Amino acid sequence: MVDSTDLAACRPPRTAPDATRRLDHAPSMALGTARRQDTARSDRHIHDLRETNHLGLRAMANAEGRPRRRLPATERRRLILEAAREAFVEAGEGMSGVSVREIAKRSGIDEALVYRHFGTKEDLYFEAVLRPVEEIFQQFVRGVADAAFPDAADDSAQARIQREWDLTYAMLRQLCRVDPAVLRSVAMLLFGDPRHSGAFYARTLSPALEQLEQLVVAELPNWPHRAFSVPIAVRATIATCFWTVVEHDLAGRPLDADETARELCDLIIYGMATPDADRPR
Repeated sequence: MVDSTDLAACRPPRTAPDATRRLDHAPSMALGTARRQDTARSDRHIHDLRETNHLGLRAMANAEGRPRRRLPATERRRLILEAAREAFVEAGEGMSGVSVREIAKRSGIDEALVYRHFGTKEDLYFEAVLRPVEEIFQQFVRGVADAAFPDAADDSAQARIQREWDLTYAMLRQLCRVDPAVLRSVAMLLFGDPRHSGAFYARTLSPALEQLEQLVVAELPNWPHRAFSVPIAVRATIATCFWTVVEHDLAGRPLDADETARELCDLIIYGMATPDADRPR
């Protein structure tokens, strides 16, 4: 027979109910804690990503120059025109090389607002590139016409050459002060898309050259000079001035417009004057 004492010794030790429950739930409690920690870390990570994305987008907006406040219509128009002029000149292909979307990005103005201001890319091209050049040529022709001086009392050859020198100097001085950016636009218009270059020449450049020729022809009886071709003289003078301005700009050298005009004026007037006409200076 088995003694009861031996049976009792064979039984496993009893564990308190609470302790057992705690032991049974220990793995699940640890798992829950780990999950809560993972969730917290994930939330912090998502928050950090959102904050980084927000800062990145804000930095990109600032880098692109997008305004944070609502701009007046005149200011928006100015920004659009500046961006369009730069884009068209850089592309050097007229309208075909630039999209309205690119202009909107450069200016920091919404693309829809660009169309609201200008309607079409053709209108924008005209306002950004053609109109400023037209205005420059018109101002130039008016300025030369207004520079005419009354006839001097002295009718000697010297006095008449001096008068012509002063008129020519006024014209050259204006030419040497033209903004290099405008001249780059002129070059783009002339050497870009043949359709646009032909229209620009017929609409803007040719009339301006004809007006200058008329001014020169009107002055021919007023001073002693060699025989010369007025069309060639006008074009050679304008081309020399414009190239001098552009070259100095490309080289980063300041141009003394007054001195440049003075030297060119000596070459033109005294080179064309008759040999027996002494220099007045």
